[in-house]
Amino acid sequence: MRQLQLYKYSTWALLCLNIFVLLFFFAFKKPPPPPHDSFGFRRKVPKILHLASDQKALFIESATNHNQNMRRINKKQKELIQPYFQSLVDSTIHIDKEQVLDQIQLLEREKVSTTFEHFQEVKSILTPEQQGHYKRFVEHALETLLLDSRSKSKRPQRD
Repeated sequence: MRQLQLYKYSTWALLCLNIFVLLFFFAFKKPPPPPHDSFGFRRKVPKILHLASDQKALFIESATNHNQNMRRINKKQKELIQPYFQSLVDSTIHIDKEQVLDQIQLLEREKVSTTFEHFQEVKSILTPEQQGHYKRFVEHALETLLLDSRSKSKRPQRD
């Protein structure tokens, strides 16, 4: 009888311990990283380049325009890519694959040239004293862009 009571208490203790461990993991779960740190980077740039308040406003305007352009280009790309791959499973969709690939390539070129122009705009608002910080800005921006694209490519695949 005593052994049965020991098992009963042990079972309840282990059940409570399991519930406590689960609650602990859910309560202290690490939040997922943000999908894109462009806004965090946007806040760092004035410090990196030592921008004055009027320059900061010009930078934010330029960055906002650049962001809108990139979203527009990405939307166009998505509109081209979806039917391209959908044609694999739906035989009623007829597209000129070469033309679609050429358009996607043009959009990629537009992304690169738009970013280049944005970097030139940023450079144009700098004073000669701030020009020395420009190289660090470009390196940091490219690192952020490349790390973002690497993180997208290393995401786990879903079944």
